[in-house]
Amino acid sequence: MLSAEQKKQFEARLLAEQAHLRQDLSKEQETLAGEHPGYSSHMADDATEVFEQAKNLALRQNTELELEMVQLALNKLRQGGFGVCERCGQPIESDRLEAWPHARHCLACQKALEERS
Repeated sequence: MLSAEQKKQFEARLLAEQAHLRQDLSKEQETLAGEHPGYSSHMADDATEVFEQAKNLALRQNTELELEMVQLALNKLRQGGFGVCERCGQPIESDRLEAWPHARHCLACQKALEERS
């Protein structure tokens, strides 16, 4: 069980991460909005632009997913369930939470999930 002080510390970290991710999304949106594949004078340039756009879109999707995980962790912290593995219901290791405060699974369950996929 987390102490009130630990909850405060995790909330501060998660809020900072949330702000950082939102800023990243804003920058990524500006980058995507500024890309116009198909307007160069050479086909190889077009291919490079399309590749860059696909890469930037994938980065944005990863950032959006991480932001969702942070928001879920904040909700759990405020409503209960923070630090509890969604798969087995056991507490998530404190070292894991320190390193990855929005972890949804304990280390054993995370390894099992990764091995299955």
